[in-house]
Parts: sequence; C-alpha cells; structure tokens
Amino acid sequence: MQLTVENVVLGLTLVSLMVSIFYNIRNARRNETKDHRDESRIELADARVEAKEAEEVSKQLAQLNTEMQKQSVVIANVSNGVIDIRADFRSQGVTIQSLTERVTRVEESSKQAHKRIDRIDPHARAE
Repeated sequence: MQLTVENVVLGLTLVSLMVSIFYNIRNARRNETKDHRDESRIELADARVEAKEAEEVSKQLAQLNTEMQKQSVVIANVSNGVIDIRADFRSQGVTIQSLTERVTRVEESSKQAHKRIDRIDPHARAE
C-alpha cells in the first residue's frame, strides 16, 4: 500500500468519521442523562405540589370533621329537646284528662245539689 494523496484523504476521512461518531454518541448519552435529570426534577416538583395539595385536603377534611361533630352535638341537643317536649305534651294530656273527669263529677254533683235544693224549696227557683 502506497501512501498516496488519495489514501491519506481516505484515511483522514475515516478518522474524522470515527471522531464524529464518537462525539455524537457521547453527546447523545450526555443529553439522555440531562433529560433524566430534568425529568427527575419535574417529578420531584410535581410530588411536592401533590404533597402540598394532599396536606391542604387533609386540613379541610379535619375542619369538616370538626364541623360535623359540632352539628352532631347540636342535633343531639335538639333531639333531646323534642323528647322533653313530647314528655311534657303527654303529661299535659294526662292533666287535661284528669281535669275533664273532675269537671264532669263537679257538674254531676251540682246537678244533684240543684235537685235536692228544688225538693227542699220548690219556690226558690222561681224567684
């Protein structure tokens, strides 16, 4: 093999081709590593945002739970009040029934008293 201009040019061309392939592969790997780092940063930022949102939702749920407990206490108090009102209403019904019976007996007694008075003094009614 002789060292001709053509062989030198061909050799230089092959060397430059190999150097360019080497640098292309190295740059591709470096870009891939950089892309992975960027993706990791984005994923980390997304995870932080999601964690912050989860914390806010957790706080809101805790507040709702507290409000529900307060409302539950209020409902229990209203329920107890309704039960007391029903008991009072029943006792009023018993009292009214008792008074009705007493009024009936008084009316009967009054009627009998008027009959006895009429027998004793028949003219007393006419006056």
